[in-house]
Amino acid sequence: MTQAMRREMLHCYIVPVMNLSDQVVGSDDALSIHLRGGDVFEENPHPDFIQPPLSFYQTLIQKRIDAGRPLSVRLVFEDLGNPCVDAIEAYCAANAIPCQLQSGRLEEDLAYLLGARHLVFGSGSFGVGGVLFVSSGPEGGCF
Repeated sequence: MTQAMRREMLHCYIVPVMNLSDQVVGSDDALSIHLRGGDVFEENPHPDFIQPPLSFYQTLIQKRIDAGRPLSVRLVFEDLGNPCVDAIEAYCAANAIPCQLQSGRLEEDLAYLLGARHLVFGSGSFGVGGVLFVSSGPEGGCF
């Protein structure tokens, strides 16, 4: 199945029943970071869904600081089971970087992710699936 077919199926059958909120557009300075849920830290996590190390996120934030770009951070996450949530929030506080937390219903979190101008995802299926929402939908109707 091609990505175009996945997108068409999503927009024909899933989007209409999801009641998605309007996108919450991020500012030009906002770095939106999606963090995996705590399930990745359980005893038998899926081997393909890898949580990047904290240093990955710190490096991305620091590169924006070093480039002299204005910066705020928006963390989007399912639960606090991922230790990177607290660690990134603490890193931002220590560096006087405004940090907004978003953890709500799937529809609310997607509204923040779809409105992001600068977005970071770890390895997994959620980021790929989220990208399929970006399209305005299939041209010419469903199948």
